[in-house]
Amino acid sequence: MNSHTSLSHQDAARIVGVIQQALEQRGQGAAIAVVDPHGELLAFLRTDGCKLPSINIAINKAFTAARERRPQPRSARTPARRPSR
Repeated sequence: MNSHTSLSHQDAARIVGVIQQALEQRGQGAAIAVVDPHGELLAFLRTDGCKLPSINIAINKAFTAARERRPQPRSARTPARRPSR
């Protein structure tokens, strides 16, 4: 029997908030997409410094991961570190 955990809007907002805080601490920008098990968007945030193409890429990756029923590769979930200047 397959069971799916559904996220509430509050859960999705909390996830976005935690990721946003981590990005701000690193001084990075990103597009954050949280979807339900069907790939439908629950929450989205584009932070300062995020490149415009990242918007659709983040949403599409989240959709695909949900529909394929597998997590995104670690490289897709963790923003690359920028070199210190």
